Amino acid sequence: MDYANAFPVSLGVDVRTRAIKDSSVRIVVKFVAVGMMGLNPIDGSCSCAPGYMGTYCDLICPHATFGLQCLTDCFCLNNASCQHVTGDCHCAPGFTGMTCINKCPTGTWGLGCLGTCSCPTDAGCDHITGTCICPPGRRGTMCTLPCQPGTFGENCAQQCSCQTEHSVAYTQVDAFAPTAGKERIVQTLVGLGFSVHPVL
Repeated sequence: MDYANAFPVSLGVDVRTRAIKDSSVRIVVKFVAVGMMGLNPIDGSCSCAPGYMGTYCDLICPHATFGLQCLTDCFCLNNASCQHVTGDCHCAPGFTGMTCINKCPTGTWGLGCLGTCSCPTDAGCDHITGTCICPPGRRGTMCTLPCQPGTFGENCAQQCSCQTEHSVAYTQVDAFAPTAGKERIVQTLVGLGFSVHPVL
């Protein structure tokens, strides 16, 4: 009998006491788990290493616990995972820090904050997905488009309440005109009797 291959359990993964018969001789083999720290010489019970639990020390600590007998609570935040032996936090995408309390620094995003934002300098970048967050009055994947006529504000989600016959919003003048040029356009419109309302 090839005892090394007699059991489907890999050494270092599980602990089981199993018996087989070979030539009328009863052979008892005990497998040793990576989570077993010691074996009680009296009753044969397992003493689990930090981070492991169960009769055979083949189970890792439940979620949000770690250490000896899994009695210590993890302090990881923002959906971070906790290393079952040491309690070290593994941050979810978009977060950083010892307890994953901080968002990625400005200009970075994603797992380990290794992504680099490609948004315009005056636009924000979502710390998780890297999606551009447009300033009020702008829209589009890269925030290059002005709001549609009649809308304004963040995500162009607000509706204008101006009398359309005698008023005009800045975005309808020219959202990307230089400040000085825009002021001249506004002055001209005011002189023609329009009421010009800035889009903030």
